[in-house]
Amino acid sequence: MKVRRCISIRVSLATAFAITVITTASFIGMSNFVVTRAFIRDGIRLRLENITTMAAARLDAATHANIRTRADENSAEYARIKLYLKEIKAVSPDIRFVYTYRIDPAGKVSFVVDAEDATSTDMSHVGEEYDEVTPLMRHAYKASTPVRTENAFTTDKWGTWLSCYGSVTDATGGVECALGIDMSGKAVRDYERHFLLTIIWYSAIIGVIALLGSLWYSRSISRPLLKLADDLGRVQRLELDHGEEIRSSIKEVVIMREAIYRMKNGLRSFRKYVPADLVADLMELGQEARLSAENRETTIFFSDIVGFTAISEQTPPEQLVEDLAIYFDGMTRSIIESKGTVDKYIGDAIMAFWGAPRPLPDHAVQACLAAIKCRNHSRIIGAEQRKKGKAPMDTRIGLNTGAAIIGNIGYDERLNYTAMGDVVNLASRLEGLNKFYGTQILISESTWQLAKDAIDARFIDVVAVKGKQIPVRVYEVICERGGMAPAQEKLVAAYETAMQLYLAREFKECAELFEKLSAAHPDDRAISRMLERSRQFIDHPPPPEWQGEFVMSDK
Repeated sequence: MKVRRCISIRVSLATAFAITVITTASFIGMSNFVVTRAFIRDGIRLRLENITTMAAARLDAATHANIRTRADENSAEYARIKLYLKEIKAVSPDIRFVYTYRIDPAGKVSFVVDAEDATSTDMSHVGEEYDEVTPLMRHAYKASTPVRTENAFTTDKWGTWLSCYGSVTDATGGVECALGIDMSGKAVRDYERHFLLTIIWYSAIIGVIALLGSLWYSRSISRPLLKLADDLGRVQRLELDHGEEIRSSIKEVVIMREAIYRMKNGLRSFRKYVPADLVADLMELGQEARLSAENRETTIFFSDIVGFTAISEQTPPEQLVEDLAIYFDGMTRSIIESKGTVDKYIGDAIMAFWGAPRPLPDHAVQACLAAIKCRNHSRIIGAEQRKKGKAPMDTRIGLNTGAAIIGNIGYDERLNYTAMGDVVNLASRLEGLNKFYGTQILISESTWQLAKDAIDARFIDVVAVKGKQIPVRVYEVICERGGMAPAQEKLVAAYETAMQLYLAREFKECAELFEKLSAAHPDDRAISRMLERSRQFIDHPPPPEWQGEFVMSDK
């Protein structure tokens, strides 16, 4: 399956919130700026119109009418009008020019009085023609025309302005002149720029606050989802016993959380019926279990409880179940901790294997170490049971290594992951052979060859178990490598010396050595068996083709 590039839900939510916040803030900010800019301009225009209206109404038309030529600039009337225009200009620092103008019958526009100082190069003189006349400038030069401000900025040789015009009428209602007031375009734009920066500043603050809020909110949404994802990852690995409590007020998250909890409860029960490693591997690979099998070298483990039939007859069912739970718990933990797979429980017996479903290079070593742990566990609980007056649950274990047919066996709707073949049968026979030799852990030579560097063992016998013609060397596992006491080392060495004599057909010398060992170790059933057999062979030697094998007549 093609894996698409993905981003986390936290990044997705934060990005979505951020884009929404930034887009909304930008849209609102720009909308406010456009609307408010129009409002500012309307306000400025209204202010100009009010100033122009009041100024035009107070301007003395009769005095102004006496100013006709440039020579009149030295008259008292001119000085009085100029002073008045300067007062109007001083009303606001943003007003740049205040002046009066006339339009002659030919339509020529000329300045009359200008509020600029006589020393200023920007001053317009009486009769000086103005060439850049706007339609509103002409329209204002009519009787009863209301004061109006230009809709847009106008630009002339002096700069860019927002201009307002109003007519000045005489006592008869005729137009004597028109008053013009120019406000600097830069001042207007400075107002707008200041407001724009204010909007940007507040939008940025609101945006940052909203963004931080969105990040917090996205985290409150994504955090439980990430925990759910992590919990599902543990479920995939069949890690079902631990998990952080997930709290959320989001309904969908709560539903998912409850569904996962129920799934984990179901899988906990499911895991008790099937090999957990197998299910974990299938979930990790994303595969469904199907009918399949393969030949794989594995080490097979069989165990059962000594005298279980008698124990079950003497123990109430409830107590038996409780005792078995303690026994199986320690045995199973020992197997799993040593990387083994528990195949099944058969009454009081356990079947397990190493090397499947996951390959395990040292499967024989791990199986032997697990067997030692299991034996130690049975000895501990056996001692406790004896203190309570109960029959102890001592265990017997058989191990064999070889190629097994292993896989999913059954039919499409019901499968069992198990191992089959001669290697399995021999492991079962070796477990039963413990009863004959009085041992607890017996392994085949194939297992011993792979694990001999990790364990101390005693060569017991060459046996052809029931159902097999080919004999195998059988070894008793004693302990981990280097763990034998001096007395045990001496016993093992003497026993194996006697076995060499036995296999060399030196039955008299062999019997003598076994007699000494039996006197020193009367409870060692393997010594008793070999002593009895050696004595028999002294009087009745085996046939020439005999290779040391002992043929078992029962399981």
